[in-house]
Amino acid sequence: MQKTASANAYRLLHGLLEKGLSFIADHLRKKIKYPIVITDIVGRTHYPDEPGSMMQLDDLFVDLPHKMKDEEYYYDAATKSLYLRIGENRGAAYIIITGLAESMVPQVLTAIDEEAKLAVKYYFLNLEKMRENQSKFKQELVEYLFFKSQINIRDYLKPIHHELQFDKPYMIALMEADEENSSVDWEMMSSYTMNHFKRIGLEIIPVSWN
Repeated sequence: MQKTASANAYRLLHGLLEKGLSFIADHLRKKIKYPIVITDIVGRTHYPDEPGSMMQLDDLFVDLPHKMKDEEYYYDAATKSLYLRIGENRGAAYIIITGLAESMVPQVLTAIDEEAKLAVKYYFLNLEKMRENQSKFKQELVEYLFFKSQINIRDYLKPIHHELQFDKPYMIALMEADEENSSVDWEMMSSYTMNHFKRIGLEIIPVSWN
């Protein structure tokens, strides 16, 4: 049994590396026979693929239930949706099964194998590592732009030199939130803004600071 589980884990991780998150999603859909959505911790959809039109930008984000708290899963009877959390902290992800009757929840939870959970966890932990590296770069960029610095900006941009062309001009835009609204989720705002500009053909580096 242990050998079979290890072989399945290898197959899923190999498929993840070769084909991306959609490979794991296809595996899960075949097992549970229900539509699924996979999001990160702020509710940004990573599967299915991003909608193709500007009118569907809001569909990239899912409102995650606050009632989950520290629970591993939560069933919303009103929408017939099951929310299953994978991982912890900033690298956590959610598998959302839709159109599910409450009586089917135990069966579906049992059908979601540990190897698939491991693959999803691996995917989002890697994304979190990338986010941490980007956060460090963004903080250094903020310090360069708004505080005194003796270091050439090219040194700051070296980690992403393959994405930027030094011979082209770049623009910096500042946005300030209303003081009355102190409950802004800046990570979600940053993700939403980046995806909006991406849709209109602009690549941006969103940076937020207090």
